[in-house]
Amino acid sequence: MKNDVEKQDKDLSASESGFNRMSFNYKEQEYKLIKKSFMLFEIQNVSTNKVVGKMIPSALKKGVYHIEFNDSVGFCYYGENENMIMEFMSSDNSVQMISIPRID
Repeated sequence: MKNDVEKQDKDLSASESGFNRMSFNYKEQEYKLIKKSFMLFEIQNVSTNKVVGKMIPSALKKGVYHIEFNDSVGFCYYGENENMIMEFMSSDNSVQMISIPRID
């Protein structure tokens, strides 16, 4: 069991490397990801320094993260051109997909 945990640690470290020090713009606001622990990233509004969300890696799929952002909960991952793709379920039970380009 200990070997499984060590292997998972290595896999998570490799998948997190793309998120370290990442910044993005959304609705004319700049946000940055701040690594708070081995598995937790906070999303901070750059202009207000307010934490507006968080991300943790999925245990089921490498490269997929659970995300809470601006009171929405969903998944995120990297798409083409290293854009961050966020998927949230909307109030009408459809999926809202947001593609956000990296700006770092």
